[in-house]
Formats: sequence, C-alpha cells, structure tokens
Amino acid sequence: MPPLRAAKPVRADRGQPPLSRDERQLREPVGAERARQQVGVQRPDEAEMLGMMRRLVQARDDEQIDLVALLRLGRGDVTPQEWRDLRAEVTRNYNRATTVRYLLGQPMLGDFLEEGLEELGLPNAGTGRTGRLS
Repeated sequence: MPPLRAAKPVRADRGQPPLSRDERQLREPVGAERARQQVGVQRPDEAEMLGMMRRLVQARDDEQIDLVALLRLGRGDVTPQEWRDLRAEVTRNYNRATTVRYLLGQPMLGDFLEEGLEELGLPNAGTGRTGRLS
C-alpha cells in the first residue's frame, strides 16, 4: 500500500496572492510576551508597532484601500472633493502583496492618516474632535 500523503493547504481567501513568510508570521495569533521574545522587542512602542503591522496584514482589501486613499488625502495629493476618484484610482492599482509594506514605509503615516480624517471631517479617535487641531 502506498504511503499516505498530506493534503496541500488551501487558502480560505482564494484569489489572493500567496502570503510571504513575514505575513504568515504576523497572522499567527501569539501572546504579547511571546511576540516580544520572538522579535527581541524591549520597548512598548515596538510592541505597538508589531500589533499595528499585524492589524494591517489582517485588514480586508477594502480597508487597506481606504487607508492608502486616506494617506494620500492627508499628504495633500488631492482635495476631499476628489475622494471618490482617489479611492477608485487606489482600487485599480491595489496590490495586496505590497500595500502593507507601502503603508509602513511612510515615515509620517499616523500624521497623514490623521490629516486625511480631518480633511473628510471625520472624528479623530485620539481626540474625538473633527476639523483641524490647533
């Protein structure tokens, strides 16, 4: 009798490109302490960054598209009146395999996202206010 072969793993989200090694590691549910040990995290801000990276990797496609569009709005690439066109452009050019790296490569990501929210008149989770911060 021939030996049994293990079944090939099937991705639940077919149609998506294969995950990189880093993305697979970020998707694994691990405790905060274990995550710190695995990557040698000493400071809480590094642990927060790891958590943010994990959330970005796990975000749905439409959420990642919104984040890229919000980043570009906050950076001043377009005006709030151009939001729908911007989001459509980001959707056309969307590539799940590179989006997280693109977002994390933005040195002022948090500032740009905050500015984008303000431009759209949406409340900022950190302040609960809308409009420009003084």
